[in-house]
Amino acid sequence: MRVVTVDVPMTGHSATRRQTLAAAGATLVALAGCSDDGSDGLGQPTDGGDDGNGLFEQEATTDSDQSGQQVTNRLNVVSATGQVTPDETVSEVTVTVKKAPGAANIDLRGVTVSWVESGGTYKVVHDSVGSDQTDAEGRFAVSVLADDDDSSPVLNDPGDRFSLVFDLGSSASSTADPGATFADALTEGQIVTIQLTARSGGTTNARLVVPQSLSGAEAVNL
Repeated sequence: MRVVTVDVPMTGHSATRRQTLAAAGATLVALAGCSDDGSDGLGQPTDGGDDGNGLFEQEATTDSDQSGQQVTNRLNVVSATGQVTPDETVSEVTVTVKKAPGAANIDLRGVTVSWVESGGTYKVVHDSVGSDQTDAEGRFAVSVLADDDDSSPVLNDPGDRFSLVFDLGSSASSTADPGATFADALTEGQIVTIQLTARSGGTTNARLVVPQSLSGAEAVNL
């Protein structure tokens, strides 16, 4: 700011007027140093504190954390096998899973499976879920392969290996409870896509492919 001083004769009235102008100038200088938004008049914060982006950054961090949980807290598919019936179809599918690296405990009772095949799309849930709690078309059971601390059906250790067992169709070989079966037994060369969604929202996709020939087989890798 530029200040210009003009000397005029100091009469009584002039002196009073000059004092008034000086006071007004001091007020303007003070106002120039502090704006209504807490800045120095040039848009810069005067207290070195939040610049208005703090809330946005916090929200972004929270969203990122939630997204990270969905990516980390998910299942890994270890293997998939199918039991072959005498009529050369697959009526039972077993999908073995473990928790992904860095994942928290995953309760398989809270996992939802989307089963997609040529015959349609089916929602499948754990067999402990009541019919009044879901609109799922089928159920899966859980069997244990490795579980040192008897935590089943909760995966709480990297060494845990549990299998999700799906019974398909109404094959005479099926031992599933009524209402647990869904879809039809799989045939040679058929492809199934499954999506496993944990309660946290983390998802895992897997593609199951029935071999081109089931002749003479009792079990096959999918």
